Amino acid sequence: MVSFAAFLLIWSSCKKGYFVDEGIHTGKINMSSYDFMKSRADLFDTVVMAIDKAGLKSYYQQEEVTLFTPQNYSIRVALKNVNTFLKSKLISDPSKKVKDSLGYPRDTVLFNDIKPEIWKKMLESYSLKSKRPLASFIFPAEEHLSVSGEKTRTFIRAQAWQGVEGAGAKALGYQFFRKSLSIANKIDTIEVRVITSDLQTTNGVLHVLDRQHEFGLTSGRGFIEKN
Repeated sequence: MVSFAAFLLIWSSCKKGYFVDEGIHTGKINMSSYDFMKSRADLFDTVVMAIDKAGLKSYYQQEEVTLFTPQNYSIRVALKNVNTFLKSKLISDPSKKVKDSLGYPRDTVLFNDIKPEIWKKMLESYSLKSKRPLASFIFPAEEHLSVSGEKTRTFIRAQAWQGVEGAGAKALGYQFFRKSLSIANKIDTIEVRVITSDLQTTNGVLHVLDRQHEFGLTSGRGFIEKN
């Protein structure tokens, strides 16, 4: 399997020292965002499955949209957490397990068990209307309204270089504001790290997120409570 860093070298040069991790993609890709992800099954085949299930194929093929795209592993982590959540004990009655939306404990929840509208809502929360390359984001932070209607924020951190603050490598993060899963009446700011920015396609821009994060950021609960 070709590494993501190697892939970037194939597509275009990378400005070393300017952006952390794999860097900024400086060229343009002559296909839609959807078709590009489909062409990179090693990174995005499960993401493409979610897009298809959500009925968003034409959206990511034709509309001008910026997607902070998860990788396959992020969706697998989310499904694993769904199953972990369903197997957990009820606080009110430890002898019973959490139940799904049908009222029954589940041993295994599969990809197709999640309703299309849930995939759609979650994917749209990672999406911004219009093309937004890295250079267009306000430093250090900019508030957004995602396609789903959720308030999000981009945050750029600049490291020092040769003693000059802000002159070194930059790191882009995409932030969500979510109700705490452990503390009542508390809103958590959850930041997901962008590892490669500015994959500019014919209809949009892709900023690839850290594969380790959980898609949806709900520890499995969001899929079940809304499903």
